Amino acid sequence: MRLVALDSLRGLCALMVALMHVNSLNHISQATIVQQSWLFVDFFFVLSGFVIAFTYLDKLESTASLIEFAIRRFGRVWPLHAAVLLLFVLCECLKLGLSHVGGFPVHEPAFAGRYTLGALGANLALVHALGFYDLETWNGPSWSISVEFWTYLVFAAGCLLARRRMVSLSLGLIALSILAISLWSPDYLGTGVALSMARCLYGFFVGVLVALAFRRLSLRGFALPAPSALEASGVLLVVLFLLGCDASTALTMAGPVLFAGIVLVFAFQSGWLSGLLLRRGFTWLGERSYAIYMVHAFVLEVLNRVLLVAGSLTGFHAVSRMPVNGGAADMVFIHDRFTTDLFVLLYLAIVLVSADWVHRVVEQPGRAFFNRLAKSYRQRQAFAPVPAALTEDAKPAG
Repeated sequence: MRLVALDSLRGLCALMVALMHVNSLNHISQATIVQQSWLFVDFFFVLSGFVIAFTYLDKLESTASLIEFAIRRFGRVWPLHAAVLLLFVLCECLKLGLSHVGGFPVHEPAFAGRYTLGALGANLALVHALGFYDLETWNGPSWSISVEFWTYLVFAAGCLLARRRMVSLSLGLIALSILAISLWSPDYLGTGVALSMARCLYGFFVGVLVALAFRRLSLRGFALPAPSALEASGVLLVVLFLLGCDASTALTMAGPVLFAGIVLVFAFQSGWLSGLLLRRGFTWLGERSYAIYMVHAFVLEVLNRVLLVAGSLTGFHAVSRMPVNGGAADMVFIHDRFTTDLFVLLYLAIVLVSADWVHRVVEQPGRAFFNRLAKSYRQRQAFAPVPAALTEDAKPAG
C-alpha cells in the first residue's frame, strides 16, 4: 500500500522549504507562511516515522533483517546526497578559479566557512549533524538526512529489542527529546545543528505512534467521518499555525503533534483534497520531493555565483553580502521586488528541472543498486549453511 497523497504533500512542503531558503527581497519568499516553512522539516520527520513504521514494523525480526533495512535506507538517502556534495565541491573549485584567475568577487573564500574540506568526511558518513560541527556544512539541508538515517537505526533496534513495547518506547523517546529541546534550545524546535537529533527523534516517533494508530483503525475497518471537511480543516489549522507561530517560541513544539493529525487524516486518502493530491502534477512533485529538498541549495549557490560574475562584468550588482541569522549570506535584489519575484520563479523552475534530472539519473539508479545489495544479502543469509553444532543437536536421539 503506497500512500500517494502523503507523498504529494511532502513534495509541496519540499517546494516551500526551497522557497524559504531564498535570501532575496521579493514578495514570494518573504511571505510569512513561506518564512515559517522551516517547520515543514518536522513534517518530514513525522511522515518518515509513519512510513517506516507502517512498512517495517513487522519485518525487523533479526540482526540480518536490521542489516538489510540499514542497506536499503542508506541507499535511499546517500547516493543523491553524495552526488550533490560532489557538485558543491566542484562549485568551490570554480569559485577558487574565478577569484584567483579571473579576479571575480566571491564574497567568501573558496573552501572556507561551511565549505571546509575537513567536513567532507563527516558529510559522506552522514554524521555531520551529530554534534561534530556547530553549523550546517556543505549542503545545508542535508543535516536532516544525517539525523534521520541514524534515527532509522534507533527504530530498527527498538523493533528488535522492544517490539511489543513500541508505544512505551516511542513515548519515552519523545519525552526525552522534548525535555532536551526545552532545556537546551533557546529557540525550541529551531534547534540548529546542536540538538537536531533530538528534534528528529521527537517528530519521527510521533510518526511511529500515528502509524500504530492507523494500522489499528484500518484493521477495524474505520472510515473517516466527513473526510473532506477534516482534510480542509487540517490544512487550515496548519496555515494558521504557521502564520501565528513565532520562530523562537514554545508554540513551535506543537508542530509535530499538528503534523501527526495531518498525516493520520490524509493517510485514509478519502477526502476531496486527497483526490486532488492523487493527480499527476502533485504525484510528480511527490516522487521528486527528496530531490527538490537536496538540490535546491546548490541551485541557489550557482545562481548567486552567476549573478556575482555578471555584476562584475556589467556593473549591475544584484547580490550583496548581508547579515542573516547571526551570520552572513548573499542577498539577491534585482531592480525592485517585482523583478526579483521573476528571479525567484526562475529559481523554482531550475530547481524542478534539476530535481527531475537527478531523480532519474542519480536517485532512482542509486536506490535500485542498494536495493539489489540488500536483496543479495538477504538471499545469502537464507542459503547460509547451518552450523555443525546445530545440525548435531537436530539429530534424533539414538
